[in-house]
Amino acid sequence: MSLDDLKVLRLLVAVDGSMGSVKAIQRAAVLAKEAVAYEVIIIHVMEARDQSTLGPEEQDADREARAKVVLDEMMAVSNSTGIEAKAVLLRGHPVQAVLDYAENFKPDMILVGSRGMNASRGALIGSVASSISNRAKNPVLVVRSE
Repeated sequence: MSLDDLKVLRLLVAVDGSMGSVKAIQRAAVLAKEAVAYEVIIIHVMEARDQSTLGPEEQDADREARAKVVLDEMMAVSNSTGIEAKAVLLRGHPVQAVLDYAENFKPDMILVGSRGMNASRGALIGSVASSISNRAKNPVLVVRSE
C-alpha cells in the first residue's frame, strides 16, 4: 500500500452550541482517531435575519460576536478530544448553509446533534438535524445528546 492509497476521512460537524453539538464533536473525534488520516471541519451557522427585522448594525455585530463565542466553545471541545479541526462561521439558513458547505467540502459524513438549542421549536416545524439528514447527499450521523 502506498501513500496514494490512503484515504483521508473528511468529517463535517454542524454545531449550535448545544449538548448535542458537544456529543457530535466527541463522536467525530472517535471516528477521526480510528482513521489513518482525517480532516474535521466544525461549522456554525449564524442565521440570516429578514431585512425587515434588522436593527442597528450593533445588533448584527452582537449576533456575530455570540456566534463566534459558540464556535470558540465548540473548538475548545474539539481541542479537548485531541483532534485538530478547522472552524468555519457561515451565514444563512442553517440547513441550507450546511448542505451548501457539504456540497463543496464533500465530506464522508456530516455529524449533527439530535437536539439543538431550539428543541421545542424543532418539535413543531422539524429539526435542523432531521432536515439535514433528509436532504443531504452525504451520509449523516445524528448524535443523540441523552
